[in-house]
Amino acid sequence: GKDFVLSLEVKGDVLSTTDWHAEGYLQTQKIQLSEVLKRLDIDEFEIERGVGDVEIWSQWGAAELSRVRGKVHIDEARMLQKQTNLTVKNVSGLFDWEKLAHGWQLKTNEFAFKTDEVQQPKSQFSVQYERVSDTDKLMNITADGVDIQAVSNILKQSKLLKEEQYTLLHKLNPSGTLNNAYFSFKTSTEGDAWASCGKLDGFSNEAMDSIPAIKNFSSAGCSSKTEGWLDINTQKGSVDFKKLFRDSLLLDGLSGRLTWSHDVDGWQLKSDEMKVDTPHIATTTRFSTSIPAEGKPVLLELVSNFGVADAIHVPKYLPVGIMGDGVVGWLDAAFKGGQTIGGGVLLKGALKDFPFKNNEGLFQVLFNTKQVNLHYADDWPNLLDVAAEVEFKNEGVTIVSSQGVVAGNAIQQAKVEVSDLEKDHYLSIFGVINDKLPGLYDFFKQSPLKQSVGGLLDHSDVTGLADVTLDIKIPLRKGLKADVNAHAKVTNGKMTFPDLGESIQSLNGELKYGQQGLRATSVKGEVLGEPVLIDIYPDKNNTIIFAKGN
Repeated sequence: GKDFVLSLEVKGDVLSTTDWHAEGYLQTQKIQLSEVLKRLDIDEFEIERGVGDVEIWSQWGAAELSRVRGKVHIDEARMLQKQTNLTVKNVSGLFDWEKLAHGWQLKTNEFAFKTDEVQQPKSQFSVQYERVSDTDKLMNITADGVDIQAVSNILKQSKLLKEEQYTLLHKLNPSGTLNNAYFSFKTSTEGDAWASCGKLDGFSNEAMDSIPAIKNFSSAGCSSKTEGWLDINTQKGSVDFKKLFRDSLLLDGLSGRLTWSHDVDGWQLKSDEMKVDTPHIATTTRFSTSIPAEGKPVLLELVSNFGVADAIHVPKYLPVGIMGDGVVGWLDAAFKGGQTIGGGVLLKGALKDFPFKNNEGLFQVLFNTKQVNLHYADDWPNLLDVAAEVEFKNEGVTIVSSQGVVAGNAIQQAKVEVSDLEKDHYLSIFGVINDKLPGLYDFFKQSPLKQSVGGLLDHSDVTGLADVTLDIKIPLRKGLKADVNAHAKVTNGKMTFPDLGESIQSLNGELKYGQQGLRATSVKGEVLGEPVLIDIYPDKNNTIIFAKGN
């Protein structure tokens, strides 16, 4: 390197083997660290290359280096660990290394480093290594301000990790800051043991298999090899279940305690209360997860409750991963307004069987709505001001309503259903309307039915009462047509033909609509005060009304 300052004070017989002590000071620039620090003899590590500015105070006792403290700035450092090169572009910090009776300890302050991919801001950490015996080793580590992504990058370059640990770290790609952390690891002939505590700030990771992608989580906790806990307190984060929800679930707040334990049967994770606030809804959840050993199915039991929310946001929180494209498209367009007024989620069973099509478990989302505008199909009149119960159960969904309006007609009851969200070709709608006949005409005029009965609708007017039953199947896949069946019971009705100046009065009977059009047989009525029987049937694009009487 360049010029240096060296001071050394020695006491004792330097010509003897061990009977001397010394204190030294070294200050230099652009020094070759591989030469200066090679006597540290850190197990399994060797400094192979590096140029640095170093200021060191050192002590020797009994002819052995016992303490080194100082500050360092290193460029292009390369360490050799188990024949693997670890390259770091810049390293700086204050350090204090001390030899112990059966090991060593290293304390650092303002420690920072930079590689080609990541940068560790100034932080603090300490490492204490002790060889208790030939087979037993103990390592204690404390850290504060550690950049997880930066440390992960170094670990992935090293040989410290097993292959499965390396794969896990590579795929998860964790990031965030570790503060107030403590880690203790002990190896012995009786087995390995470890314990840790710490605080995570702004933690994020990528999705891997069943592990969701997490962004900006903050928490504090402790763990050992057999049990642990984590207090989560997150603001403005997100979680992304790649195969279940189409978008990340945004979190305004997440708080609660997660605990876990491990034994010969596997892992158990649980939370008695986890509160989640999203931009659209607030939930409280408790769950218990069992991850058995030997590759057995993961079991989950989850109960969640939620409160008032705008119904238009419901599709954001539905598991579209188990639904067919047609159902997803329908749900996206279905809820045009209104609110959910409370509900819950229940999931119980093996996750491999989700969504439990053969009833191996139970998945249920149940909530009530009010003042919802439901768009059930294009070109059909919306259901307005609907109060309904919505239930997703295993692979199906059912919406049941006893209040609402369609084309000005009061709904007595309505049911929307898909038996299998992934495979069904049609969405089924069953409804009962008790209202006046003009409302039935309005419903026909606002629906595709006007194409087959348009002549009748254009050239006649009606009054009276009608009880109407609708059975409609709306296609969820391209290339399919709607299947509509309607049944109307007319009471004391009247049909007027303005262009003819005639009318049929006292109409009582049943009308049916199907794929062939509008039909009726022997409907009772009066023309010019005389009783008649009326038949109605389609003829190409026309509707024929045939009245028979005296």
